[in-house]
Amino acid sequence: MDPHAPYEPDTSLEVKYVGHRVVGERFTPRSTSVFIREIRWGDVEMPSKAELKIIGGLYRADVAHTDDLLGRLIETLDEEGILDRALLIVTSDHGEEFMEHGWLGHGTNIHHELTHVPLLVRWPGGGITGTYEGLVGHTDMTPTILEAFGIDVPAALPGTSLQSRLTHPEVPGQPPVYLLEHWNGTYGLRVDRWMIVTSRTTTSLARTRGHRIWYQDPGRNPVTWLYLRQRLAQELLAEFKSGPSISGDAEIDDETREQLEAMGYILSGDDGVAGD
Repeated sequence: MDPHAPYEPDTSLEVKYVGHRVVGERFTPRSTSVFIREIRWGDVEMPSKAELKIIGGLYRADVAHTDDLLGRLIETLDEEGILDRALLIVTSDHGEEFMEHGWLGHGTNIHHELTHVPLLVRWPGGGITGTYEGLVGHTDMTPTILEAFGIDVPAALPGTSLQSRLTHPEVPGQPPVYLLEHWNGTYGLRVDRWMIVTSRTTTSLARTRGHRIWYQDPGRNPVTWLYLRQRLAQELLAEFKSGPSISGDAEIDDETREQLEAMGYILSGDDGVAGD
C-alpha cells in the first residue's frame, strides 16, 4: 500500500522532505487520504500552494521510506543466496497527481501523472542490463516472467517480453499500442511518444518524452490527432467485442472496503459500490 495515501512516513523522513513536523494544518499525515477524498467530493476548499507543498513532501517521504524497505529486502535476498536465482520486478499500479489537472491523489483521470509509473527489472544473475526507451506497460510483465524462466509465451497473450526488447533492439516492428480506460467514461491511447485522452466533452493530445509531457491543441497537429482518434476507436471496438461480461453482487468486509476506498476504487464511501 506504500507509497500511498495516507502519506504517513517516519518522523525523520517527514522532517527531511517537508522541512518540519506537520502540525496545525487542516490535515495530518494520517488523515491525508481523508483530506484528498473530501477535496474530490467538494466537501472542503482546494489546497493552497503551501498545503500542496506539504502534501507533496509527505508523498516524497513515503517514496523514500518504501525505497529504504526495498533496499533492505534486496540485501536480505542477497544474504540468503536467493537474489541471483530470483527475477525482481518493481513497478506501481498508478502515479499520483498534485493539481496538474485540477485534482489531487489518483483515480480521477488517466493523464501522464497517473499512467507513467516506475518499472525496474533485475533478471536472475543480473546478466541483462540496459534501459529500454520505448513504451511498455503492465501487460508486458507476464511475457517477461515466462521468458525469464524459459517458459513458452502463448501467442495469444497480450504484451511483449522486455527481455526480447533489450537483447534484440535491432528487430523492427510496429510500436506497441496501449489502451487507457477509466470508469468515468474517459479513454486514451498511447502510441510511441504520443497520447490522446478523450472524455465526453474534451479531447487532449500530448507528446511525451521520459518524465516530460507537452499538451497541445489537436488542431495544431490534425493528422496525428485524426490517426490516434481512429486507432482509439478501433481499440475500443475490439475491447468491447472481446471483453467478458461480469455481473452480480459481492459482500465486502469493512477492511476490504477501506482499502478499496483508499485506492480509489470505491465510488462512494457510503454505498460501497465499486466502479466497473
